[in-house]
Amino acid sequence: MFRWFLLSHHTDVAEKEKWMALTGKIIRKLPDGVGVIELVIGPYRNSRPVFLVDGVKVELIQERTRKSFRALHDVQKAVKYVRGQGLRVHGCVYSGHGGGVVFGPWSGRTQLCTVKEFNDSVLRELRPRVFLADSCYFGNMASLYEFSSVKSLQYVLGSPSFHPSSSILQTDAINQLTDGNVSRERLWAAMKRAVRQFHNRPGPPYVCLMLFSMDAIRKLPGILLRSPLSFGKHTMVHRDDHMLHDIYTAAKPGEVRSRLKDCVHGTRRDGRCVRIKSLTMYTEIPKEHKDAFIDTRWYKEMKRHAPLPWGGDFSIDFN
Repeated sequence: MFRWFLLSHHTDVAEKEKWMALTGKIIRKLPDGVGVIELVIGPYRNSRPVFLVDGVKVELIQERTRKSFRALHDVQKAVKYVRGQGLRVHGCVYSGHGGGVVFGPWSGRTQLCTVKEFNDSVLRELRPRVFLADSCYFGNMASLYEFSSVKSLQYVLGSPSFHPSSSILQTDAINQLTDGNVSRERLWAAMKRAVRQFHNRPGPPYVCLMLFSMDAIRKLPGILLRSPLSFGKHTMVHRDDHMLHDIYTAAKPGEVRSRLKDCVHGTRRDGRCVRIKSLTMYTEIPKEHKDAFIDTRWYKEMKRHAPLPWGGDFSIDFN
């Protein structure tokens, strides 16, 4: 059995209904040996979650006081139920809005949680082997390095930039594997196939899903923090976003670029992802996400090694 935990977070009714229709269709066609636990959050702050375990609805009893309640509490309750039932989870999917270091919309009260809270509440508890971030911005250094602290996690699918409204679940991502003990090589190959299928679907020019190796990400700070990087207009992923930069382009030819190639599969050279050659990095702290950003392991590593040998538009203040 290869079991998936599907978590989706929605901000409007139409979005939620479209998602449930999609997952309902996909789950009905799954082969024997694939299990699915689904948790649907939203669209309103006081909305009751939809929680399904292999198609059977489970009620999550949760006190919902106006002042203290967060949707994250429903997620924690569901994870506790999964653990209590002894259900082994091998893969995790998050679908919804994302801001790199936050799950949910870029700003506002409907945010689900920070990347650190997600790590602590979901990934560390469920211990999956692979995480599919069906969302914007989770292919950046701050979030990937956070994910890499989960020892069980081998691979992450995510976008270093925007992510379209179409879902990774519209590929064979969750229906290829029926054995949770599948080899790392076969797991990697299955996720590579999903990336290729996703890129071959019709979509906007910013589609840029990538597959990241957590073993390589764990080793990356050791060389990145002592190597000269130069950020500027040539490294900007989007010309109207001065904060988000491609690390590969900022590095000189040599060891850093070689290490970055080890981290990622899925770069494109056909008009999509043309400005993204690896994972991305914020060169400023997003003001809406300041608390979430400075709570990440990546920020703390940068601060510990400051001053950094990085020039150009890098302007994070560690004071």
